[in-house]
Amino acid sequence: MPTGTEFERHKGVDMLDIAYHNGSLKIAPLTIDDNTVLLLSSFLAYEQCDNSPGPSSPTSLYSRIA
Repeated sequence: MPTGTEFERHKGVDMLDIAYHNGSLKIAPLTIDDNTVLLLSSFLAYEQCDNSPGPSSPTSLYSRIA
């Protein structure tokens, strides 16, 4: 019996259009261009913005490898 997750190219064009079904993760291809760094930096900033009450801590994988 196979284990793990298979990755498949999703036909969608939106990078947030992600589907998981029966061990197969379908994601749209990520096009790298002049705006990619700005977009990923914006995602990182949004992820770091924690508005929940109580103490906050960095939970991002990006913050650990950057």
